[in-house]
Amino acid sequence: MQKVPMKWKALFLPLVLGSLLVACGETSSVPAPVKPANPTRVTVQAKAGYVEISWENTASNILGFEIYRETLAKVGTNQVKPQALSLLTRVGKNACTNAEKTLCSYQDKTVQPGTSYRYAVAVRGAEANSDQVASGPVAAPVNSAPTSKGIQNLTAPRGSQNQTIDLKTIFSDQEDAATALRFAALSSRPDVASATLDGGVLTLKFLAAGEATVTVTATDTGGLMVSSTFTVTVNNNNTPPAAKPIPDVVIRKGSAPQILNLPEYFSDVQDSSLTYALVSNSAPAVVIPELKGSQLHLTFLGLGTAELVLRATDSEGLLVTAPLKVSVTDDGNQPPVLKPIPDVVGVEGASHQVIYLQEHFSDPEGGSTLYYNLLENSNPAVVKPTLNGSVLDLVFGETGTSTLKVRVTDVGGLYTDATIKVTVNEKPNTAPIALTFPTDTPTEGDPESTLRVSTYFQDREQGSATLTYSLLENSNPAALSASLTGDQLKLGYLKEGTATLKVRATDRGGLSTDNTFKFTVLHRNVPPVATTIADQTLTLGLNPFVQDLSKVFSDPEDGAAGLTYSVVADSVPGVVDVKFSGAQMTVMALKTGTTQLKVRATDQAGASAEVSFKVTVQVSTKPVAVLEASSLHTATQLGVVFDTTKSNDDSGIAAMFLDFGDGSPEISSSDPFSSVGKNYGKFGTYTAKLTIKSRDGEEATTTLPITVGSAPGQVLDYGFLDYSRSGASDLLLPMLGRDEAGNLHLAYEATACTTTCDMAVVNVSAVPSAEGMTFNWNQEEYIHTPTPQDLKRLQMAVDPQGNRHFVTESVVADANDQKTRGVLQVRADGTPGWRLTLPSSLPVAEFSTTTSSPLIPTHLAVSRDSVYLVGNTSASIDASTSVQLGFVQKIQNGTVSWTKFFGTPSKTCDTQNQLQFNAVTLDGNGSLLIAGASSQIQQTDCAPAGSTAHPVLLSLDGAGNLIWQQNLPLVRGGWSLNSEMHLLAHNNMLVLSTEASLNDKTQASVFLLNTAGGILSQDTLGTLEDVTHITGMAPSPDGQVFVLGYSSMALDAAPQGETDPFLRKYSLSGETMFTVQYSADTLPEVTRDLVTIGNHSYMILYIPTARGLLLNLQRIDNQGNQISN
Repeated sequence: MQKVPMKWKALFLPLVLGSLLVACGETSSVPAPVKPANPTRVTVQAKAGYVEISWENTASNILGFEIYRETLAKVGTNQVKPQALSLLTRVGKNACTNAEKTLCSYQDKTVQPGTSYRYAVAVRGAEANSDQVASGPVAAPVNSAPTSKGIQNLTAPRGSQNQTIDLKTIFSDQEDAATALRFAALSSRPDVASATLDGGVLTLKFLAAGEATVTVTATDTGGLMVSSTFTVTVNNNNTPPAAKPIPDVVIRKGSAPQILNLPEYFSDVQDSSLTYALVSNSAPAVVIPELKGSQLHLTFLGLGTAELVLRATDSEGLLVTAPLKVSVTDDGNQPPVLKPIPDVVGVEGASHQVIYLQEHFSDPEGGSTLYYNLLENSNPAVVKPTLNGSVLDLVFGETGTSTLKVRVTDVGGLYTDATIKVTVNEKPNTAPIALTFPTDTPTEGDPESTLRVSTYFQDREQGSATLTYSLLENSNPAALSASLTGDQLKLGYLKEGTATLKVRATDRGGLSTDNTFKFTVLHRNVPPVATTIADQTLTLGLNPFVQDLSKVFSDPEDGAAGLTYSVVADSVPGVVDVKFSGAQMTVMALKTGTTQLKVRATDQAGASAEVSFKVTVQVSTKPVAVLEASSLHTATQLGVVFDTTKSNDDSGIAAMFLDFGDGSPEISSSDPFSSVGKNYGKFGTYTAKLTIKSRDGEEATTTLPITVGSAPGQVLDYGFLDYSRSGASDLLLPMLGRDEAGNLHLAYEATACTTTCDMAVVNVSAVPSAEGMTFNWNQEEYIHTPTPQDLKRLQMAVDPQGNRHFVTESVVADANDQKTRGVLQVRADGTPGWRLTLPSSLPVAEFSTTTSSPLIPTHLAVSRDSVYLVGNTSASIDASTSVQLGFVQKIQNGTVSWTKFFGTPSKTCDTQNQLQFNAVTLDGNGSLLIAGASSQIQQTDCAPAGSTAHPVLLSLDGAGNLIWQQNLPLVRGGWSLNSEMHLLAHNNMLVLSTEASLNDKTQASVFLLNTAGGILSQDTLGTLEDVTHITGMAPSPDGQVFVLGYSSMALDAAPQGETDPFLRKYSLSGETMFTVQYSADTLPEVTRDLVTIGNHSYMILYIPTARGLLLNLQRIDNQGNQISN
């Protein structure tokens, strides 16, 4: 900081002493005035036409600042007398522009070009001033002459409309604003074209034919000037004068004479002056007209109306006439009345303002017709008025004041004048505006570039070209170099990183705005580097070529692990197969031949490197055994298709032997097996073995492990069907299940249910034999519990270990008319397991309500360690309405792990949603699959008016979370959906059967879906005129799907009978393979279930007799042919 010399301070010593003398006159002691803190960092900068003084302020509670200036010697000629430091001006606190009032500045525009100055600043406090703090010397800029854009030559007809040119848009000066320039204009032929100046506006008048040269000179405040010359050509294209309608004159008798200014009504494009004449006067006793130059004087004599005709003639004799009607009346007319017109205040350059004169004048006689005339404008540079009828439009120009005079005349010729004062103030200065700069993303090492920062600033008053710019901050000079010259920002991109530049724009009024420019310098990626891969020779059927590509490719940024690999060229496709796992490449031989491979490694920025190598595949001299399977692991009953066609030998294969690994006989052939189906009947791991022998006596062997994991028992119960026969008790259809050992479990009611129920549980083992299966009746158990906990069997499911699980419901209700429902487990050895009783109601957390009816369990699915119970309940929406929901519970060792509810418990007067679960199973991935019906009850005025329903299929994970939901189409629009559904998960496919009914007719549909719920096919069985039911489904021995049912009409042929059983087979791709229609004579209506054990499928017939229930198993082959009972 530079301190002010002591001699400067002495200039103000008398002022300080004077204030001290006044203080000494007091009778009591007064504290010495407290000086505010001195200003700091006083700097000066010479700019175009002025010097800017800047300083920092740390004082508070101040009045403002004092600026002092010392004039030093002038540089060059025209020496200026030096002047000691003296007060230049006082400024307020608003000289500090930031919010903290710490950054302050002032512009001294009174400097002389080329003169050197020194400045000092002091703070003005409430009690005393601070010490002055001085700057270093600075020389004001040397004046430069104005510049001109030039004025185009003009051509116009004689007498045409005057043309104006705003010289402030033609001339400019680096130091002075255009408004500070002084202009002069001279025409070489004023008689042809005159040139006049009004402020900075040049007006040209085209008077006579000819050519004139106009010279315009602009002089700045420093006395320097520039001239611009242009030519004006005036053409002599004469046209007749023109006349505007002259308003009628209506006046009271005895009124003073009136004067009409005829140039207001006659005009000529070429002549500025016309010759006027009175052509006729129809009533000389009413008015005496007299022409005096261009004025018509009217003297009114008597009452009446006179018609006058006036003529205007130009210098070449062309003329025009116009009529004038004069009426003299005796009606006591009064002049218009004026209400004061407020002064008008505008801002230079602002939008125009409109005054509606009819709001300020009125006619005492109540007349609505008044005539308005603009008589005077004292300063046209300040305001340009335009009068259109009674509307006065004001356009503001330069700063200053102008007085307008307006005359308003009534129909009687009486008038009133009014004056309007118009003041135009200087437009207030506002700070520049910062525009958004989008983040730039150059790359390190890119060539230097230049950014024009004025593109990202605006100034409302002067434009961005008049702003001065300074670079305040660079947040990361290590990443980005930056320098600012004028508005050109030079940038260098040094290294990866982010840098933010702060640039300040300052206008000529000293106001400034900061803008940020953000740059993200990107890393310049280095591509990967490749070495070589040696050419390879492979043998068909033997080990592939495995290459660790991390030893071939490298990358300095991503490393080999960060690269992705691909084959981009294969000269002979089909010779080899190439697969990538991370950086490991495996090349497998497919056929003999030679191919050229090109392998590409690509880094994360997209750069790549390539390497090529040759692979030759030859034939092995020994046989090669290749065994493939359609599936190697599943958790459901496994139907596997084996393929041995890739086995080969150069001398030819003589024999081939396939052992399935489950104890069944091996099969043999002299040709490769393209499709051999096998259905494993028990859970476990099997090793399939293929042995081939070549014609030259050599042998090869390969094995393939097949795993059948834990899976739920096959549930073969489908609903609540009562079946009665004459002479027999009311018997519910039996329930059948099987465990992972292949044993069947049969359960049925041993006696009719009245107040108690006995349940018989039979364990039947299935022993494979050459003719099929031998079934052994192993044990029979009876389950009995006393009232009121008696059991009414609903469904049974068998887990892989052979434990039986029953959905139970008491036969007799309790005192509250409620039945007890739950799940009962009977262990494989027949001993009682756990028992679970469901509560009467549960909260429905999913929908913030509570069940309003008991939980009705209907179906079970079991795995090795869990039981999944599904069913239905209701939830109240309001006092009068409830909707049906589906629920799912996971049970482990008799304890509920979680409960989930599904549905939509909401209602409007239009719809009410219902959901009912009707079937459940588990797939091989442990996902729970639930089939049901979603019903939307349509209502009119909140009263039921019909319903629709469609099947719905849900997939849940082990925690009960919804994986996906598939809404399936209804068989027929308007049909009701029955509750009977069948669901099978098999070999990555889902099979669902549904039934819909209308007027006692039933139609069935079979949907085949993938494990994501996608529909592969939909098969509709039956028509509107028959009854079709699906009763069971199971995998076929060759791994496809069997669906069993019966129909009153043949599906693929003519009708066979009333209720003929049928068997339909579907492929794993969803196609219908065939349908077998059985006769009711050989297979009765009671054909209800299907079960597949090992390589054999059985249709199960339940035949009630007088003695009891007859169980019949009818064996069928892959084509549905009956083999034996």
